[in-house]
Amino acid sequence: MLCHRGTYQVINEVFSIISKAYPEEKLYMTPDGKVKVGYPPDPRAAQWRISVTGQGVKLLWTELYTNTIMQEYESCSTMTDMYGVSFTKCVRQVGHVQDVRADEMGWFIELHGDLGAQKHIGPNLEEFVQLRSANTWDMLYISASTKEGLACEARGRKCPGDSGAFRFDPPLLQRLDFNIDSAPGTLPGNLSAYFVTACMAGILICCLNCAFRTAGIHTPMRNLLLIPCFEMARALGYRGAGAKI
Repeated sequence: MLCHRGTYQVINEVFSIISKAYPEEKLYMTPDGKVKVGYPPDPRAAQWRISVTGQGVKLLWTELYTNTIMQEYESCSTMTDMYGVSFTKCVRQVGHVQDVRADEMGWFIELHGDLGAQKHIGPNLEEFVQLRSANTWDMLYISASTKEGLACEARGRKCPGDSGAFRFDPPLLQRLDFNIDSAPGTLPGNLSAYFVTACMAGILICCLNCAFRTAGIHTPMRNLLLIPCFEMARALGYRGAGAKI
């Protein structure tokens, strides 16, 4: 529903994906349209490719199924309870489908858990990521009973957990042609560090201003400390109560 200029960027690499909960098995596509972990009969079903849209949404498919992409969808079935009453049960499934709506398709790939950007640092780096639906913000995880791909709400308890922590081989972190996404409600690492630094500087200015005022050093030092505040107000167009327009 939104047109944009440019083309998709296809990452020039073939990846394998494993879940932290099942480190000996690979994520692969099945002939019946499902995504699950295990041992694929054809190795190409577990050889993943990634492309990135102009908005940064990631599309994933395998070498065996090049005309479908991994996608979340709702699967509903009619069931009957012990009293003979029929009802419809819907499950948020993750499989591979054709002809997906352009405004619903794709994933964001984020660092797994809440550790944030510090996971990029250190010798004991665990390069686990999580996949969030670009349309619903649901998270991909692997069912413990069927080992199939399902989706859970990010605000749910233990979602996505270890079964939703994935490692790509070769690793995605620190690639020049790929950017890890930031989780909703968080800032990118560089912007977050800048924001914290600016807040600390503002607090320090206020503290020094109060200290110099207590010491009796009013005008010169206070004006010097408040120069950043004055410049910010001027940039925002504020000229003071008595200013003439």
